[in-house]
Amino acid sequence: MGIQVRWDNSEQTIIYCDFNEEWTLDDFHTMIDEIYTLARSVSHQVYLISDYTRSRVPPRQWLSTGAHIEKRKSMNTELSIVVGANTFVNVMLNVAQKLFLKDFPICTVATLQEAYQIIEKHNQTLAA
Repeated sequence: MGIQVRWDNSEQTIIYCDFNEEWTLDDFHTMIDEIYTLARSVSHQVYLISDYTRSRVPPRQWLSTGAHIEKRKSMNTELSIVVGANTFVNVMLNVAQKLFLKDFPICTVATLQEAYQIIEKHNQTLAA
C-alpha cells in the first residue's frame, strides 16, 4: 500500500500517515477512510500528521478526492499537519482547503520534529 496509517502514540491523540514514493487515488481514499475510523474510535481530540517526505508527485486528479475528504471529516480532528510537502502538494492543499476544507485547519512544516512542536504548542494553548 502506498500510504500507511497508524496511531503515532499510545494515548491515541496523533494519527500518522506515511506516504511512500508512489501512491494512488485508491490509496488516498483508503487513507481517508482509515483516518475517519481511527478518529471516531476515540472521544477526545486528535491531531493528524501526513508525512509527504518520501512522496513524489501526487496522482492525477488528486484534487477530486476533496469531496470524499469533506464527507469523512471527523469532528474531533483538531489540526492537520503536512510534513515535507513539495511546492506542488502545497499549492494543491491550498486549493483543497479553499474548496472543501474551509473549516479544517491545515498547516505545513518541513520536518516531523516541527510537527510535534506545533502539537505541543497547540496543546499548551488549549490547556491555558
